[in-house]
Amino acid sequence: MHGKLDERTQKQIESLLPDLVELANRVLMGLNPVGVSVAFDPESSIPVAAPCLGDALHVTGEARYALREAFAHLAWYREKRPEGPNEPAAVFLAGFYATAASSCLYAAGEDVANAIVEMFEIDRQELDPEGGKQTSLQSKVGAFLLKCMPTHRVSTSVVALAESVEWRNTIKWRNRWVHEQASVRGLGIVYEREKRWKRCVGADGSQGFILPFGGGDLQEYCVDDVLGFVKCAYSEFVRTFSEVVTCYEGIVSNARIRFSAGASSTT
Repeated sequence: MHGKLDERTQKQIESLLPDLVELANRVLMGLNPVGVSVAFDPESSIPVAAPCLGDALHVTGEARYALREAFAHLAWYREKRPEGPNEPAAVFLAGFYATAASSCLYAAGEDVANAIVEMFEIDRQELDPEGGKQTSLQSKVGAFLLKCMPTHRVSTSVVALAESVEWRNTIKWRNRWVHEQASVRGLGIVYEREKRWKRCVGADGSQGFILPFGGGDLQEYCVDDVLGFVKCAYSEFVRTFSEVVTCYEGIVSNARIRFSAGASSTT
């Protein structure tokens, strides 16, 4: 764990990450699932988007916390620690929290994708009718929006997020951490998951194998790289999340107006 950071450093860290206060008020106060349901038919799935957005908000908050802790540990163990710098601790702890943030962002993306499916009442069978290669719901929803609703403001925002380098790197990092091998430089020797014998060709054209010793393999990223693109992905995701909430607020508002008019006409 890190010690207490000075107020200036804490403010610098906070300034790196968009806060969620305004978005939280809109989701938690204005889009209460029970209050939303009042304006819709009992069989409508549109109100189901409300708790999906609530879930996304909570997980996005977890991503923000993880990023804040990543920057805090990096600052403490590199610059603020009274006993002097401890780079291995800085790399390990900042990497841990940055990876946690990437996983939270992936989960939040799935929550928002579920919200989009419900708010637009998309038939889930239409998302992947031929059993395509996309495995995540957010990938399927993105492909669906691009094909069926290419000019919609939600589609534009979702596609922009999916195509951003920072978001792609963040999801790639998360996937490598879950399914393959994700490690950063600065934590000792690391070996890639591959056969160690290397094919070689002699000066006379003969072929054989050699087995290199020592040094390990070069890691693709340093912890600053990972923290950098995850931080940018967080900011980009918050913008997309807010755009989806804005669209849903419009759908709910129109439904409430129609509900109010219908109720008035029957009184």
